[in-house]
Order: sequence, then C-alpha cells, then structure tokens
Amino acid sequence: ARAGARSVFEDITDEHGGKARHRASGLICPLGKKGQHVVRASLHSAVCETANNGAVYRTTVMRAPAGAALPSVAASALAAARSEPGYRPAGGLSVTADADPESGRPEHRTFRYFSRSGGRERAVRVQVGLVRGWVLTKRRETKNDARPNGMSDILEEVTFGTSMKPR
Repeated sequence: ARAGARSVFEDITDEHGGKARHRASGLICPLGKKGQHVVRASLHSAVCETANNGAVYRTTVMRAPAGAALPSVAASALAAARSEPGYRPAGGLSVTADADPESGRPEHRTFRYFSRSGGRERAVRVQVGLVRGWVLTKRRETKNDARPNGMSDILEEVTFGTSMKPR
C-alpha cells in the first residue's frame, strides 16, 4: 500500500475480491484484478478506474460545494464534456432519474456523447449526481465502434450511487 493510503482508505476486501472504501465519502473501489486501481485520492476526493475489454470505467467523488444542486452540477459536467476534443452529442437513451428514497438511489443525470482521444473517436457515457454531500461521477469510455450494451446501461442507471456505502 502507498504511504498514507490507510488515512484515506480502509481495506474492505471480502470473498468477492479486493476492495477499498474511501473513508470520507464511502466510495468503494474494486481492486486486485488487472486494470483496477485508484488513480488519486485525498480526504476531499477520490478517483477509481477499471479497464476491461477495451472499455475504461472511471468513478470520481469530490466534496460538493456548499448549497450545490443537481442542475448546476449536471451543467458543469456537460460543459466539461463539451470542451473535450471532437465533442458531439450521441443519440440514444439519456436519463434523468429522480431520487428513490426506498432504494437509496440518488437523483442523477446521464449524458452520452462522442469525443476524440489519441486520434481515435470514443463513445462516452457520463452519469452525475449528488450523494450525501458528494458529487459522484461515473464515466464509461469505449471505442466508437463498440457495440452498445443496453442491459449494461440499464443496470448502471438503477444502481447509480450504490458504490458509495457509509460505514
């Protein structure tokens, strides 16, 4: 483990594999398999990434500014997307999900678009929401010619926010 990691993460490895929980936010990062790692972390933010079969999944939490509301958080995420090289909106399912107190799922927004990286076009899905005072962003990048997986998209929509478990 890196020096200081214990002050930011706690090891919650179980029978399903390696995992670390960001102490401040509750974000759970899967670890231990090839392509899974923590990109960066502090007391106020954390970024976890998994690369698998040509797709990159990145989950980011950062402490929300005082008085933050989903419309402004979503507008910032969309502005960041629009600033990416080659940005163009993608068709398909874009979701505005209301909070579901029974399941614990937070209100969130989903954006789909194309952008360019390293001279190649990629398809991107970004989900953003507020969870217990934190901005949670989940991003999936795939090659543009990758086949969309509707079931995966639906699963991501209904499980948004569940990667953050308080102690």
